[in-house]
Amino acid sequence: MRIGRRYMRRSCGALKSWTDVLEVNGIKIEYTVEKRRVKYPRLEFKTGSLLVVLPENMKSEEDILEKKKSWIIRKYREIQEVANKINESLDEDEVILFGRKLKIIPSEELGIDLKEGKISINPESEVHHRKIKKQIRKILREKIEEAVEEYSKKLCLKPGKIFIKNQRSKWASCSSTGNLSFNLKLAVLPEELIRYVVFHEVAHLKEKRHSTEFWNIVEKEFKNFKVNEKRLTEYWFYINTNYKLPLFNRRRVELKDENCDNRVLSSLGFNHP
Repeated sequence: MRIGRRYMRRSCGALKSWTDVLEVNGIKIEYTVEKRRVKYPRLEFKTGSLLVVLPENMKSEEDILEKKKSWIIRKYREIQEVANKINESLDEDEVILFGRKLKIIPSEELGIDLKEGKISINPESEVHHRKIKKQIRKILREKIEEAVEEYSKKLCLKPGKIFIKNQRSKWASCSSTGNLSFNLKLAVLPEELIRYVVFHEVAHLKEKRHSTEFWNIVEKEFKNFKVNEKRLTEYWFYINTNYKLPLFNRRRVELKDENCDNRVLSSLGFNHP
């Protein structure tokens, strides 16, 4: 059963888009429909939200939703389980930064104390959120720059500029000119995962594609890189569905095939063929 269609601004590449709600066995699942220049309809989950991609000549999404209803419910529950895994370990007044549990202390005195495990902030103040975001960016940049320097020397490479951005769909990226861009969301991760992502991007300076050679480079430094990828996926869903502080852009995002962490998404079946 669908509940109340809502039209919305088109995303990049979409000819037309709208949102609606699918209700199955008492579970309500919000989804977005995008009409694109594609031959066949498909379903994808975006950070816990369902995307229905339709060819431009297909009038309605109802048939594909009905046909794939069991798959939708199964994957929705899997994603909720992944997203809740981290959140369930936290108390109501706790949040994760740099892999550590921090207690949120409502206060007009702003500050982050990683050693004491607390973040003092007025949760209702936009000014506080901007300032906290600035502090987090500074701490993250220091960690990333240190790791980039270490790994680029180790691999005998020379990276370009380093950027910290609020990227929509990637933990990080490496440009054709050697510049490295890192997602501000990395600030939620434990330091070993931050370093893993940094190494991944530095390795791309040597091998652009996710080839066998590339993964051999990664595996020499991180024997457990497959475990790291799985953890990255769990954190990605946690940040985009359950994160308690509005520090990051909450727009829907898509994990594309070129992302290393999408290999885990693919294995879990979050994109329907």
